[in-house]
Amino acid sequence: MNKRDLLMITGIAVALLALVSGFEVLLRGVPEVLQEVEDHSVKPSLTVRSRSNVRAGDATSYSVVGKLQVGEAATILGVSQGSAGWYYIELPDGTRGFISPDVVSTEGDLSNLETIDPASLIATATPLPATAIPTQPAANAGAEETSPATSR
Repeated sequence: MNKRDLLMITGIAVALLALVSGFEVLLRGVPEVLQEVEDHSVKPSLTVRSRSNVRAGDATSYSVVGKLQVGEAATILGVSQGSAGWYYIELPDGTRGFISPDVVSTEGDLSNLETIDPASLIATATPLPATAIPTQPAANAGAEETSPATSR
């Protein structure tokens, strides 16, 4: 059981005890406990210490999908399973990618981060179904075909 779970259980227990027993005094500490629980439920984040590329995978050989300037922040969604442990992040514009842990400062609880396999995130191109290419109708396509005149 981690600290966040313990705080949440404590807050709930205090609130229930106050409700059942009718003691208003016990509720005085509940907002602080609940605030601390809320603070820990916020996703971990990072702040960039130097201008950095955000990449499609956890190495400099992957393509650049975004950039962060000094002081910019991003939400940490996970950590790569590679030995370098690059952070899988979401930029403010919704773009997701990896950034080296060497260029960032982190905030929040990193102990429960999901382990991400960068290869599983790389989308493979799906071929589009073949479609018929429309052709121009022949120049006389709209004209009715006439038969030679017959004599009577």
